[in-house]
Amino acid sequence: MQKGCYVLFLRFKKEVLVEIGSLGTHRIPRGLYAYIGSAKGPGGLEARVKRHIKRDKKVRWHIDYLTTRPECLIEAIIFIKSNTLKEEELVRFLERRGGIHLIKGFGSSDDKLTLSHLLYFGETSLSKICRELRKRYMEKR
Repeated sequence: MQKGCYVLFLRFKKEVLVEIGSLGTHRIPRGLYAYIGSAKGPGGLEARVKRHIKRDKKVRWHIDYLTTRPECLIEAIIFIKSNTLKEEELVRFLERRGGIHLIKGFGSSDDKLTLSHLLYFGETSLSKICRELRKRYMEKR
């Protein structure tokens, strides 16, 4: 059971309006998104991400409002095994690569340092972002 952080890359095929619990209704433009999360409790990374990729599930977290939508495709998942890496560091790293916060508070109710844990990249190249993440967080560990 590995613990650490992950980046879930989603792509919306078309623009949709989504009701996201207490955050209200939001316009989700088509394009690439990165959701940053962590799994440091029982089950670890594998259990957490397995839950995220299931379509048929009880909606519990903000990300569930997106991953249960038929317009949402999960394109890639990056696992970063670490007991010390914080989600906030990954958010900052992806902001510097062009990620934009569209929904304040998304996935970050326990994080007062960042606006959200969901970043929008529009039509940015997924492979370029994944290469940069691997180089920064996985090759040196």
